[in-house]
Amino acid sequence: MPRTPPRAAVLVVRVWLENGGEPKLRGRLTQTLDVATAKRVVTAAGNEDDIYHAVRTWVRAFLRRERTTCTTDQLRIEEEGT
Repeated sequence: MPRTPPRAAVLVVRVWLENGGEPKLRGRLTQTLDVATAKRVVTAAGNEDDIYHAVRTWVRAFLRRERTTCTTDQLRIEEEGT
């Protein structure tokens, strides 16, 4: 009986502090819910809570096995690839 390859997803999180007065935390999350496709979504986050929310949303979407993107009112989404 042929084996189905395991489903895999990738999330890359880059964080940095912007200077100019009080340092501000920024984040950029690049994700795909299916590594078999070239489609990826880039999410920009402006604070710690937005970063945590984007990661949690991505994990939950993967567990639901839906091919949705991490979207919230607080985050800016840019689709790349295809």
